[in-house]
Amino acid sequence: MHLQQKQASLSKDEQQLLAVKYEKPPIAKMTDDELILHTQGIMFKVHVITGWEIPDDEFYVSVLKDQLFKKLKEDYAHVSVSEIEYAFRTYGTSVKDWGKSMNLKLFDEVMNMYLTARKVIHEYEERLAPALPQAPPSPTEILNMKRELVESLYQGFLKGRTSFKLFPEDGIDTLIQDQYCSSDLYQDFVNNAQETLAKSYLQQIEQARLAIRKNEVKQLEERLAALADDDNVEVKILSKKMALMYCFYKFKRAGYMSIYVKEELNNQA
Repeated sequence: MHLQQKQASLSKDEQQLLAVKYEKPPIAKMTDDELILHTQGIMFKVHVITGWEIPDDEFYVSVLKDQLFKKLKEDYAHVSVSEIEYAFRTYGTSVKDWGKSMNLKLFDEVMNMYLTARKVIHEYEERLAPALPQAPPSPTEILNMKRELVESLYQGFLKGRTSFKLFPEDGIDTLIQDQYCSSDLYQDFVNNAQETLAKSYLQQIEQARLAIRKNEVKQLEERLAALADDDNVEVKILSKKMALMYCFYKFKRAGYMSIYVKEELNNQA
């Protein structure tokens, strides 16, 4: 039986779910580099769809991104990125607790609702012809995914929805590669990044002292002192995010409605 015939036996919602399921390959077929990019994209899109609060803690967001990457790889390898986005568009409004900080428990809650609905069409899925094996993405394809992520963030920025905390670490590198800015632009923001992180650490140290968490105070003081290092990773990451935000403001002032367009990405491929 052809896919079209099988879809005719399903409800409209089931047909849509089935179409989304086969829109992109499952996570299991992605490389780690590809999945890391999609993890960043998923966090941003879930934030936009649900209004889920993202904590003002770069370290927390970094850990959350790493844990979500591992969860996608370990628990949701059989679904596609398209399915995850569909799940949050369809079932995200059923969750009433988006006021809490972004966490994996609520992520599972939405995905479990989706997977329950997915089982309804399991018998149809089993009869579908197996998908042909797909080659790993080429360097050009990976670069285009990075461009698409930067573009989606810029579109969110224009609409006032972009979360600075979800900016990718290499977003500015993508713009540099495409010659939208100088290769050392982020260096202009190193001092600002050091001052911002230092202020955050001093506040955390004060809170930890008041709570008599001595070990935490010591760790925070060590991280505060390390901000002066020329190769400090936290400073470099924050500097690059600041540089990307600077570019977004510059593009907006110049009247850019987009940075990349679909036709341009296809031509670059």
